[in-house]
Amino acid sequence: MVAKIYIAARSAMQSAQKKNWILEYTQSKPFYIDPTMGWAGSSDVQQHIRLDI
Repeated sequence: MVAKIYIAARSAMQSAQKKNWILEYTQSKPFYIDPTMGWAGSSDVQQHIRLDI
């Protein structure tokens, strides 16, 4: 389980810097293609977790 912690860059429309920290887990399992629908899927549930602190 590898996590990435960083401060997000501000958008071009903002003058002040953001001071919120973001924690995201990196993808540990590869995507697979569903043979019926052709959609990309994964059994890795940690890639959906994002914490804004």
